[in-house]
Amino acid sequence: MSLSKEKEKAVEGAIAQIEREFGKGSIMRLGDKGRLL
Repeated sequence: MSLSKEKEKAVEGAIAQIEREFGKGSIMRLGDKGRLL
């Protein structure tokens, strides 16, 4: 597994943990077109 793939997997894990703790939509990537209120 390349380093960039490992970093991507680590970021996905961190985002998943934050969403479990604070709810879906509590964090998003820059440029991501998520739900806006």
